[in-house]
Amino acid sequence: MTVIVDQNQKPATTCEPAANVSRSHWMNAMSGALDLAEGLPPGHSRRACWIAMQIADRMAFESADLANVYYAVLLKDIGCTANAARLFEIYGADDLQIKSDFRRVDAQDMLQLLRYVASHVTPFAPLRRRLARLIWIARNGKDMQRELIVDRCERGAELVRRMGLPAAVAQAISSLDEHWNGRGYPNHLAGAQIPILSRIALAAQIAEVFYASGGPAQATRQMCNRSGKTLDPNVVRAFLSVSADCGFWSNLANPNLAELLDALFPAGHDYLMTKTEVNNSIEVLADVVDAKSPSLDGHSRRVARLAQVMAQRLNVPALSSLEIYHAALLHDIGKLGVSNAVLDKPQPWSALDRAAYRRHVALSAEIVASLPTLDAIVPLVAMHHERLDGTGFPHRPAAGDIPLGSRIIAVADAFDHLCRRHPQTPVSQIAAQLTQDAGLDQSIVAALASVA
Repeated sequence: MTVIVDQNQKPATTCEPAANVSRSHWMNAMSGALDLAEGLPPGHSRRACWIAMQIADRMAFESADLANVYYAVLLKDIGCTANAARLFEIYGADDLQIKSDFRRVDAQDMLQLLRYVASHVTPFAPLRRRLARLIWIARNGKDMQRELIVDRCERGAELVRRMGLPAAVAQAISSLDEHWNGRGYPNHLAGAQIPILSRIALAAQIAEVFYASGGPAQATRQMCNRSGKTLDPNVVRAFLSVSADCGFWSNLANPNLAELLDALFPAGHDYLMTKTEVNNSIEVLADVVDAKSPSLDGHSRRVARLAQVMAQRLNVPALSSLEIYHAALLHDIGKLGVSNAVLDKPQPWSALDRAAYRRHVALSAEIVASLPTLDAIVPLVAMHHERLDGTGFPHRPAAGDIPLGSRIIAVADAFDHLCRRHPQTPVSQIAAQLTQDAGLDQSIVAALASVA
């Protein structure tokens, strides 16, 4: 198949809007997308970050180290999509539910672990098939668990390095699943061998998960039960100390916790992001999405580059062209909240599958609306599946109400999906197929043909 454009070519940044956002605020906002990808309640990462910052402060961390705790906990799940498809392959079930439920399992308690696996493996399959899958997991479980954690942690560390965050943050994420007694993964580090940021991040994660599902008493009980096994006893002691303070638990329930977190970030260690840094962070989010399923591999990058090239061919102003590029990068970010049991399921889909898939558009718009400086691209993302002939979704507006950027992304998106399904077909033939689609803007299809 002929190469259309270089998807790795960077867009010009001289025309980008001013990046009037601090790095800490951007990462704070970005964490919401990662909660969605892990099947966790909204605000999980922020609450975990609040807990971690209180622990680190009680342990007398220097301000620079507090800043690293902040980033490490907010972004601890950034590599989570790297193992989503593999989880679905292993369990044959909803990866989001699998991930969410596993947070409440003590992986060092064999009985808990067995119950968890038995209840999550191919839940709707015939008994014989479920038993065969369970036996296979029992035989290969340790190797698979290590594989899943390595994929997740290494990918997460790579992504935070790409965003220019400190090495300590990448190290914290790569060792997040190490346990105090040496029975964690991926390297069976024990005690003080484990980076202190990793120990605090894991403790904060466990405290938040059990706080969200069972309240303060449950969180405290679980922290004590895991002290000296999964968790560093010194970190647990610091948690018990700060959680006894007036206001600790009420702050976790504060609807303005995002603002409270912004205020917690240590003075003198933040700065306004450059335009290139904002662009890099958007590209990282696109890569988080594309790692979720083999069907998405590289999709957002290709659609974004093609959309930008078509916008330029259509003489769209430079600033609007860049907005289209960013909207195309994030057009599928809502798929973080769609199970791989849908994304990786061969069609035809059921009505429920189709509804679950279509929900990604609204989720994409919600996530983009939550990210600083991106207000202008929300309508472009929200309407990228709308069609001129009224056959699109989710709202089917009048053709004249669909933004040009959405129409450009729709053509690039359709073209890329066809290229993936028919890799041996010449691109000229694929572009010709799009001329038969009454839902697509044919002036944009013509621009596509001219750059193919």
